[in-house]
Amino acid sequence: MLKYILKITLLFSAVLILASLSSCGTLQVLNVYFQDETELPQVPADYPFYAEAGSEDLTKIVLETFPKSVAIVEQRMGGKLLKSPTIVLCRSVPCYEKYALITQAMGETMSDHRIALNGEKLLREQRDLRPILTHELVHFYWFSRSVGFQPRWFEEGLAVWASAGGGADKVSVAEATLALKAGKQLVPHLEEGFFKYRSDRAEDYGIEWQMFYRQAGMFVEYLAQQDAVKFKQLLTELEKTRSLQAAWSATYTATPVQLWANFVKSL
Repeated sequence: MLKYILKITLLFSAVLILASLSSCGTLQVLNVYFQDETELPQVPADYPFYAEAGSEDLTKIVLETFPKSVAIVEQRMGGKLLKSPTIVLCRSVPCYEKYALITQAMGETMSDHRIALNGEKLLREQRDLRPILTHELVHFYWFSRSVGFQPRWFEEGLAVWASAGGGADKVSVAEATLALKAGKQLVPHLEEGFFKYRSDRAEDYGIEWQMFYRQAGMFVEYLAQQDAVKFKQLLTELEKTRSLQAAWSATYTATPVQLWANFVKSL
């Protein structure tokens, strides 16, 4: 029963936060969430994958990448996907607007329900679909475990790290290093929940989103490399407690800010 209550709470929170991030009403969010993807052609495969006509080139990449991405996510996160995500690949803007709310993004994961991929933007900006899919699968992995709305730097950093830069490909490690040394950097914290997640924005730190993603990914990678045992314990505790704050306290004696300072010095 607790598991279902947590899933309902996560879904409700997802609806609220997507509405706030996309300036859409709650009814519109619900409409997108429960949109019937079976209206699109189903790609012959052993998992629910639907693609808009005209996206055959990207469809081929998804089919080739999906098993590899799943293996990467499971290895990095330390567990198995609890179920297969429904994947919707759109080639046109109208299609993506139908299945996603944050239309400027490359992809969007709606709770543990569906991953939508923005093929039009991926092709127009010549972005690599592979790391984007892996990035979204990380979010799906945790959503399916009723873990969501943790500190944004951690959620996105984990996905960027696991996908080898997915979502942060417009900012290089070298560029992020220069920004970090110049003091243009995010501040890691352990505040979680809907309201904090909603208010935690890259511009508050004087940086752009791609820079935020890259710095977060670099920090998560630092944590994973500095002490792999502790990092694995952190993810285990996160799944158990569904709270990064509780998981961090059970794993580290130093605060995120203290470890962040060590990370910046290591550069």
